[in-house]
Amino acid sequence: MAISEVYKDFQVGVDEPGVIRLAEALALAAPKARVIKGRDQDTPDALLTGRYTSLEVARDVHFFSCDMVFDTMFQTSGQLPPSLWLGALFSGTWRTQIGGQALDLSPDGTPRFIINNGHTQYLDQPVARDRVRMVSFLIGESFFERAAQDDPSGRLAGLYHHFRNDLHIHSAPESRSIRENLLRLLNNPYRGTTSVIFVESLIMASLFDLAEQFPGTVSAETKDRRMIAYEAKAMIDEAPEQFTSILSLAQTLGSNETTLQRQFRKAFDTTIFEYVLRRRMTCAQMLVRDGHLSISEISYRVGYNSPANFSTAYKRFFGFSPAQHRQGRTN
Repeated sequence: MAISEVYKDFQVGVDEPGVIRLAEALALAAPKARVIKGRDQDTPDALLTGRYTSLEVARDVHFFSCDMVFDTMFQTSGQLPPSLWLGALFSGTWRTQIGGQALDLSPDGTPRFIINNGHTQYLDQPVARDRVRMVSFLIGESFFERAAQDDPSGRLAGLYHHFRNDLHIHSAPESRSIRENLLRLLNNPYRGTTSVIFVESLIMASLFDLAEQFPGTVSAETKDRRMIAYEAKAMIDEAPEQFTSILSLAQTLGSNETTLQRQFRKAFDTTIFEYVLRRRMTCAQMLVRDGHLSISEISYRVGYNSPANFSTAYKRFFGFSPAQHRQGRTN
């Protein structure tokens, strides 16, 4: 489940403090979550006053900002999708139960973060009816999978490694820059597109600062997993006619079919079979145009055991047969 399926864009009190019922805000910002009333079942729905933002700033990157007071105690419950959560509380008191673990946020702005690899149940509740000033963001696991392709030094590998485990809750007390970034996010002075750019830039800066605390102890492994797609592509480019099967290619590269196919599609947005076909047809087209080899010879040269099968594949790919291409009858 993607983050965008769990949290929606919602803002209240952008220009001046607004008033909204908790249930209404939750239905708009996190429709899969629910309100749990206090001990007194006659307690009315909490009335929230102030500013709140729930905003998708990029694919699999969601931002939250809260500066609100409320008139009664409450609890909310929902599921945290596979993601990294990073946030801090700057006033008020807040407690979260997630996956059976307690997370108490102190109002000193100390960044806390959660790495969660499953859909984990959470329970949120303020501890007192104080003004709550809190900011956080979620980055989905798939963000790290995509980013690995553009992270040759493996700076994010240490963080990504933790998604293999169930649940981690950490403090980052030495991250002064992260604290400052979160405070700037809470006091975001911008609106519109400029605001989104401002938020995204500080989130990314905080993410890479956090990654510095998790040196890529598995970066070589992550790099190997990522680079296998490029090694496979290089082998296909060198001799597309020698490709026999994904299993054989994976074994040659010391991997397995599933990993190789997944990494290849991530890297090149195509399947291995589609890429092999494209390379074979590109080579075949040049040989057909050259005219020195017969159609049968070309079919064997690009990896086909049957000239008939080659001609069928060629026509399906280009819209005309190799013989028609050679004779110039391609209209």
